[in-house]
Amino acid sequence: MASSPLVRRLRLAASLRQIRATAGADGGPLKAEELARRSGQNRVVISRLETGDRRPDVGRVMNVLEGLGLEEGSEPYRSLLRIARDAAATGWWDARMFVNMGRRMAQTANLESGAAKIREYHNSLLPGLVQTSAFARHLAEGALRDGAELDVEANLAGRARRQEILDPGGAEYEMILEVQAIQRITAPEPVLVEQLRHLLSLAQKPNIKMRVLPVDARLPKGLLPRAPFSMYDYTDPGDPTVVAVDTVTTDILLTEPADVVSYALMWARLDAAALSQEASVELVKRAADALAGKRSR
Repeated sequence: MASSPLVRRLRLAASLRQIRATAGADGGPLKAEELARRSGQNRVVISRLETGDRRPDVGRVMNVLEGLGLEEGSEPYRSLLRIARDAAATGWWDARMFVNMGRRMAQTANLESGAAKIREYHNSLLPGLVQTSAFARHLAEGALRDGAELDVEANLAGRARRQEILDPGGAEYEMILEVQAIQRITAPEPVLVEQLRHLLSLAQKPNIKMRVLPVDARLPKGLLPRAPFSMYDYTDPGDPTVVAVDTVTTDILLTEPADVVSYALMWARLDAAALSQEASVELVKRAADALAGKRSR
């Protein structure tokens, strides 16, 4: 499974910052301005490389590595050059047919690429990886009415392509859903019934685990999530675990170990309080049957 170019970008950025912190003449930090002079690059290039702001130019990375004092052919140099090449790669989300699916979805697709394990907590909506086409279309058209700039067809095509990661041999996927994400009427009833039945079908797959957090769940002491979040783990132990925190307008990406640990502890508390897989499936089935019964009356 190919590595996520975005995750490689974040890994490269962290490595460059770490090396520069001890690359000065006295073993201390090397100023960015001095690194720019040594490498023949401008300060903006250094900043973008160290933040992972965009896809890197491999030639410029080579110049920066030399400016940091790494010898060409050395293991650190070759390792970082491999990471830079991965970071510069394009993915299916860059193809013309998907270019209008939305920058936010493209970033999510990038994070999912190559993920060995994905964990998601959602408090009001079902996550994109488990949405049916009809449910996703309803949400996308609602976003359009709210003024979002969105190509609905490209968005749906991108979501369908993302969902291939749940096929056999794909990522291990765990979701914890607040009960209102199941019971709230977020779409027309026929669409929602189909969506809930689809969720039940997915829960039968060996690589998918679905848990529901009921209102009366007994939660251990500690911080609880204030927003939906996703956690991505990768096969290469050198790649960071990435936490994506869902806000109204964007996803905030966290890779610092202290931040990741906080979310891992939060996930553990949610996992301990949520219903079992079997009880969660039964709850979703009751919700689907209740909606279907309401339609038939």
